[in-house]
Amino acid sequence: MADIRLSVLSPLLWTAILMIVNGTSCQIWSYDDDEFQNECNYPECDDNSQMFIEDYGEAYLPDDGERDQGFSETTSEFGLDRNSWEYHILHKTIFAEARAEPELGQRAVAWVIKNRADQNQPYWGGNTIVGVCLQPFQFECWNPDRSHLIDEAIRSEPEAFNAMDTWLPEVYLNPDPTDGADHYNNPDKEGYPPWTNNVDPVIKIGNHQFYKSK
Repeated sequence: MADIRLSVLSPLLWTAILMIVNGTSCQIWSYDDDEFQNECNYPECDDNSQMFIEDYGEAYLPDDGERDQGFSETTSEFGLDRNSWEYHILHKTIFAEARAEPELGQRAVAWVIKNRADQNQPYWGGNTIVGVCLQPFQFECWNPDRSHLIDEAIRSEPEAFNAMDTWLPEVYLNPDPTDGADHYNNPDKEGYPPWTNNVDPVIKIGNHQFYKSK
């Protein structure tokens, strides 16, 4: 039998054990935007909510209560709160996923995220924008081996990133251009994976084909 010495367990493993004992469930993802972190006033920005992962740098552990908040918590009749964590993650996700797409295509990606949150499915990350964006392996840009590329792209293309601020706060105050789509892909690059058998094509905008679950 292997001699397992508790003293050599990594801090990450200890955290996982404590989470299991306490009945806590949360996701981990890469996050290295120091500027936002220093200005952030949300619970998940507390020191106790940050861990260091050797391979991926800083990791964000979301506050359970914040992940349980509905979409409306940071959205009003005036649109998204640009100072919210929700807006920050949504902004990064759309930029990373669709910065080469026309504005309508970027808006469409935003609506896919909201449509998933509205359906409140655990496998899509629940009923919050943050949860949906960061659900593991749903949006490729947040995969552990790629998430560091988001901030690199923002530094390389700040104009494109900042341009989204002109329309993103009010994106959900306008009609959904996808008519309820909850999936999309780039057929020219990816073809039609097996999951496309379970969805109906709705509209193609730019390089992205949008689909709705059957």
